[in-house]
Amino acid sequence: MTNGNRVPLMGSERPLTIALHAVHAIGAGHLARQTALARYLRAHQPGLSPVILSSGPAVEDICGEVPAMELPSALRMHMILGKDPIFPKLAAATVQIWFAALAGLCPKVVVHDTLVWPPLLRAAALLGARQALCLRPRKDLAKYLAKSLCPLREMDLVFVPDDPGRYPDVHSTLEGTGVEAIWTGPIFRTATTTREDTRRQLGVPTSTLMVVVVSGAGSGTDSQRHFLDSLAALRLVSELRLSVVVTLGPLFTSTVSIPEHFPHALFIARSGDLPNILAAADLVLCRGGYGSLHEATAGDAAVLATPAARDYDDQETRIKRFAAETTCELADNASPQKLAAQITDALWKRSQRQATGVRSDALSEVGKRLVKLARQNAGSTSLPMHFWNV
Repeated sequence: MTNGNRVPLMGSERPLTIALHAVHAIGAGHLARQTALARYLRAHQPGLSPVILSSGPAVEDICGEVPAMELPSALRMHMILGKDPIFPKLAAATVQIWFAALAGLCPKVVVHDTLVWPPLLRAAALLGARQALCLRPRKDLAKYLAKSLCPLREMDLVFVPDDPGRYPDVHSTLEGTGVEAIWTGPIFRTATTTREDTRRQLGVPTSTLMVVVVSGAGSGTDSQRHFLDSLAALRLVSELRLSVVVTLGPLFTSTVSIPEHFPHALFIARSGDLPNILAAADLVLCRGGYGSLHEATAGDAAVLATPAARDYDDQETRIKRFAAETTCELADNASPQKLAAQITDALWKRSQRQATGVRSDALSEVGKRLVKLARQNAGSTSLPMHFWNV
């Protein structure tokens, strides 16, 4: 276990274990969303004991007080050792470790997030655990559903962490294929400290405007480019007194450099504190990921978002949708001068509007459904002997 926190027992009734699986090979969005769900369940459904199953350096940083089990990643091994002759043996051992972990936990429900790992799907089925899928809206949904072995059809519960009005195409596609899904509204981490307390903990003076740079959790040149572009533009905003807070995610392994003669106070903060930091910001420079945008626009900060350069993602579409609903804007990264002018304008416009407070997510319906699933007797709670030869 990454940490030792446990949900307290309710009298003589032991809480029912629910396992939440998160894949985060590129970013940490799946893990952050599952963490938000686990925190909600811990606070409002004491009959459930959520445990996150994941892998990689982001687990401890993002999960925080939520119990988490860090397990080896078959996906990462495939990326690194796919052609190495030792890979099949390592992959088989990884699968067995995951199966053993699941058998030891004996979860009543397994919750997958958008991406379903087939070995985990099979292990949960053999254990008799109910299964649920948190399905983030995806632009390839029709193609996904057309697959003969689409895992969506194996689920006891499917819930979409957003509003159907934002994604009418996703809503109609699900209905057209007979998939009954609950739309929960956005699921994201929220602040746990006040704006004033967060600034005091960071050492940021109340007399300065606080700008937060979030370049994503990825370790590639794309994340590094966003980081460098943001600082280059902020260097040109010399007429305002700013405190710049930089958060580098646990997967961010690129080298970073600060521009010479940078005119503002610079603070480095833990990505695990990101929801609190974003809620205390006046301006956020971020990417267009699901978690990034929901967490950045949850408070009163102005948001300038830059989509990641990935042709399979829908970040630009998401940013434009948020721009129509919130204070989010598509960042103009054509040059440092243009972005600097946009930063100045966004800060000025923010100073002219009244604070509205922090939005929060609503998960009461899916929480009730998960409790109901956990209390159902789905079948076996132990694995047959031959299973360990898989």
